[in-house]
Amino acid sequence: MNRIVIFLSIALFLSCSRPSENSVESLGSNMSEGSVASCLCAELDTNDHGQLVKDGKVFTGNCFINYVNGDSKYIEKQIVNGFINGKIIYYSPSGEVLFEEKFQNGKHQIDLSIENIRCQCDELVKNEKEAKYYYKNQLFKGVCYSLFPGTEQPYVEITYAKGVRNGFTTYYSKLGDLLYTEKYELGTLVKVIYPEK
Repeated sequence: MNRIVIFLSIALFLSCSRPSENSVESLGSNMSEGSVASCLCAELDTNDHGQLVKDGKVFTGNCFINYVNGDSKYIEKQIVNGFINGKIIYYSPSGEVLFEEKFQNGKHQIDLSIENIRCQCDELVKNEKEAKYYYKNQLFKGVCYSLFPGTEQPYVEITYAKGVRNGFTTYYSKLGDLLYTEKYELGTLVKVIYPEK
């Protein structure tokens, strides 16, 4: 009798200590065992709730996009309950990881302490007291740009670090010609550079 109680206790403990089937950790461990569903991302549809579905069922697993005219993987997406959850991984044609993006329940998770991003300048929020710019409540690090109205042509591209201009700010004409560049060091204008004529 004692053996049965001990056996049931161990079985209960093991079943409770395993990651849930919907956790990102379980995707990684199940994938190594070959038990995670996978398909081409083109096989997935989106339902009315914005969830990715396959054959009418909410999808959990990994989907892939291959390089054109090849079988080598270009993009891999981890999906839990129909939402990207975990990583989107970009690969080189030789299979090396080029870049990773992190997601939680379909929302892009950004860590600007380690990532640079590119966005439109009107997505930044200025803290007037500090005179620093924020992106999604983090000090902005990366490049922002502003476009000429009604076009895809930027008129300015500004590089930031720690929420202030740092590096180069470049101004363009409507035709895309370089007008001039300003060099900044942590918010201070150091010099203006004009193109040679």
